[in-house]
Formats: sequence, C-alpha cells, structure tokens
Amino acid sequence: MPGAGSTALAELDRIADRDGTVLSAWAGPTDGSTWLTRLPDAVHHAASTLKLPLAVAVLGAVETGRLDADSPVLVRAEFSSVVGDRPYSLTAEYDNDDEPWERLGDSVPVRWLVERSLGRSSNLATNLL
Repeated sequence: MPGAGSTALAELDRIADRDGTVLSAWAGPTDGSTWLTRLPDAVHHAASTLKLPLAVAVLGAVETGRLDADSPVLVRAEFSSVVGDRPYSLTAEYDNDDEPWERLGDSVPVRWLVERSLGRSSNLATNLL
C-alpha cells in the first residue's frame, strides 16, 4: 500500500498544519507490520488514545440495547481515582472543547458526549463516558 500510505500521510500533514495540532497515526495489519506511521514518539494524553475505542464501545452498547443514547449524564470535573481514595480532577485549560465545561452541573445525553469526545476531542466528555 505504498501509494495509499503516502496519500494518507500527506492528508494527515495537511490537517495537522491547518488545525495546528499534533496528529499521530499508525496503520497496519494485525501481524504488527507497519503500513504507515506519523509522529510515533509524540506524547499524547491517555484520553486522546482512548476516544475512538471508547466511542465504539459506547455505540456498541447502544446498538445492543444495553445503553440508551439519550440517557442523561451529570457533567462534573471530579472523578474517582485508581490511586486510593484521592479524587482526580480535570481542568478546562487542558481541554480542546469549552462547551462541556459550560455545562458543569447540568445533565447531557450520552450521544452528546460521544459527539464532543470525537468531534471536538473533549477530554471532559471522554472522562464522563
């Protein structure tokens, strides 16, 4: 796939330049060989690497009836931590999307959080999912 990989990398470069973002990518078959890679050593927040798989899991739960896409979720910025009883908090400065922060204390539907997580790369929406 050399031609397709070059085209894909050029498009990723164009998007990253246009949006001023750090955009990493890897593509290849399940045997682990690489078709293309872009900025493989760039550092990204864990939430950024989990957004798509999380959305797939949420939408799968909606499709199988285990979750209603219109279920309300309370927007909050403090979460339970895996480290003891200490809470974990997010701050708006490290997020790409202001809108979830403007809704702190309100309830929003699951589908809205998925859209914000993927469409605006919202870390808060991702954590809420």
